Amino acid sequence: MVGFNVETISPCRGVTLTVWDVGGQDHLRTLWHHYFDNVDGLVFVIDSSDRERLALSKAELRGIFHHETMKRVPLVIIANKQDRDGALSSDTIAEKLELHQWSHGPYQIVPCCAITGDGLSSAFTMLAKMVRKQAKSRKLDGK
Repeated sequence: MVGFNVETISPCRGVTLTVWDVGGQDHLRTLWHHYFDNVDGLVFVIDSSDRERLALSKAELRGIFHHETMKRVPLVIIANKQDRDGALSSDTIAEKLELHQWSHGPYQIVPCCAITGDGLSSAFTMLAKMVRKQAKSRKLDGK
């Protein structure tokens, strides 16, 4: 199906991530829940220059984290298109997505420009660290 890609990446030493790109087109969103089992982290990409769609992004994030299997999953939001005039800052994005009220687990917003690759490595390294920290915490808790 168009819109689904699987890649294996190693953003930092000792960490290998299997990344499922399940696409964000309307007709694909209804299928997202099929990929929530055994998820250790989520990367959610938004267009920093598209103010009108931030409300939709907020609703989609809320919907994803209402699923029981996604509770407490680390979240990295890639704030793409930072190279564009009028791109929203990370603080503004956090405000618009109401992340100050986020109770679903750790999150980070990473500014990015996919065309140049700026920020991409940082985003996946951040996710790897968050996943590693959570796994260590679970191990200590005996879960």
